[in-house]
Amino acid sequence: AGVVSLLIALRPPDLILVITAFAWAVIASTNLWPTLFGVYWKRASKAGVLASMISGAGVALLWQALAKIGWKPISDSGIHGFIPAILVGLLTLIVVSAFTKKPDPKRLKQAFGK
Repeated sequence: AGVVSLLIALRPPDLILVITAFAWAVIASTNLWPTLFGVYWKRASKAGVLASMISGAGVALLWQALAKIGWKPISDSGIHGFIPAILVGLLTLIVVSAFTKKPDPKRLKQAFGK
């Protein structure tokens, strides 16, 4: 923790911006769809939510890493990593939930009240 604090103190504006943008990309890509679909879509499954979180975070991490090393298709695109990450997370949640067992009706009744 001390080394990280020292690095931040040495280059505050740029490094803090990068860390904050990256953190929000990971947070958005792992929490947006599981939260919304968990509340509003009865077909969302545990496996779909978990797969969405993992794939969203993975894409956000990969996008950031490829942009950092200067891979031209990503670094020149001007697209922030959270955009492809949330799209992949959305598709993953829907596809995995569609191919897994439906949630237990008793649990659905507890959660949705219908």
